[in-house]
Amino acid sequence: MNNALARAHITAQAQLRGAVARSVAAAWGSLPGYDRIDVDPFLSQVVPLVAAGKRQSVTLTDAFLARATRRQPRGINPDDILRRLRNGTPPEEVYRRPFVTTWKDLKDGKPWEDAVSAGLARAAGTAALDVQLAMRETLRTVGNADDAIVGYQRVPDGSACDFCLLIAGQRYTTEDLQPVHNHCGCGVDVILATERSGFSGIGENDLKVTGENGVTAEVQQHGELGPVLVNGD
Repeated sequence: MNNALARAHITAQAQLRGAVARSVAAAWGSLPGYDRIDVDPFLSQVVPLVAAGKRQSVTLTDAFLARATRRQPRGINPDDILRRLRNGTPPEEVYRRPFVTTWKDLKDGKPWEDAVSAGLARAAGTAALDVQLAMRETLRTVGNADDAIVGYQRVPDGSACDFCLLIAGQRYTTEDLQPVHNHCGCGVDVILATERSGFSGIGENDLKVTGENGVTAEVQQHGELGPVLVNGD
């Protein structure tokens, strides 16, 4: 395992997530309004923009795994990865949801500025999560195809939440997807076949963990996102 290499990948992914999220936020902020007539112009900007970010995430992750295994990148097709994200939910549906958030808040009587800000937060957060999901699916796809990789060990980023710090170091087989949550920036260290001894992959005791501070992280299955981290209290 190479923690320095994992940290470099985490940093690159964080920069990519930030860039994509800022671009989506700028597109949201440039809209003349947040009515139904504004949905299609927004989608025409952000759907290809986020798709480009997800493809870059695939490429970064493929290169990271190549360095970890000391081989050439596999050159996998990013579009194959993108089609599997969010269980095949169309991105046009995903990026319409920030408007739904804004409309609901307005219907509930919240101030216009707060409702628009809530939509902005959802749009930017969704974009960042999509980049992370592309990374995770690439880890699974390449790991399953490469006999040199038997699994991954979770590495928290520098601003990891209590949940991610609690499960830092957990190990996953290549078939298992590490759980994510909104604003998650965790990466992985690669477990090579030469390090197989003692590694059995994810266990049932990893699905709900309580730390000394009383924080409980639980893994639940989400119909669209797959395994996600939630508060297990």
